[in-house]
Amino acid sequence: MARRTLLTVLVAAVAAMLAFPAAALNLTKEMKKLPEEDRQVIKALMIFMAEDEIEAYFELEDSAARTEFLKETGYYRKWEKIRDEMRPHVIRGDVVKGMNKDELWMTWGKPIQVRQTFYKKNYVDIYNYFFYEDRKGNAIPTSDPDDPKSYNRPQWNMNVYFHNDRVVSILEEGELFNPSDLEDKPVQLLDADDQKALEEKKKAEEEAAKAAAEGEEGEGEGEGEGGEEEPGSDIP
Repeated sequence: MARRTLLTVLVAAVAAMLAFPAAALNLTKEMKKLPEEDRQVIKALMIFMAEDEIEAYFELEDSAARTEFLKETGYYRKWEKIRDEMRPHVIRGDVVKGMNKDELWMTWGKPIQVRQTFYKKNYVDIYNYFFYEDRKGNAIPTSDPDDPKSYNRPQWNMNVYFHNDRVVSILEEGELFNPSDLEDKPVQLLDADDQKALEEKKKAEEEAAKAAAEGEEGEGEGEGEGGEEEPGSDIP
């Protein structure tokens, strides 16, 4: 079976929206109010949060308060632990080989089923995800296969194979798993544009750190100048 192209995956945020009563909070509306960076963070972390925590987050008025809330509740640590090479994929909703469990969940949410199988003397966990295509052509993951929104819409399941705390394969239901995927092989995680963006980000961070260090050093030298007067300097 040919791999289905996932057009635009509205990931953890959608899964969380479907998990909680719509009457409690209009998440779609609240999401649109957020700055892009805040929206990326909460989309990823919502899958771990309780309903009252999500409501409390959206009641906060600015980015600083929202970030502080996530730090105090411990969720921001998960966002910070996303590896640089995985962050663009988490934000875009693309599950790729090499992701760990948290990165997978922050990308597609919780699976509808987890089962374990055995290949070449290795235990492999299979995370099963249910998708449907909305009227705009977006691929939507949902934890509820009976979701009324998926009625009369194209539907399919994806299997994510997990071994040694990493994703080793992503297949549509019916495609055969290749045990050779269990072997440790180098994986190209970033395309040229993402790699360039990552390098530019690291360079900017290094330059900012260097400038800050030089500024502190300059302030220290300035404090030494014009300090205590030499003994007797005020004697006529």
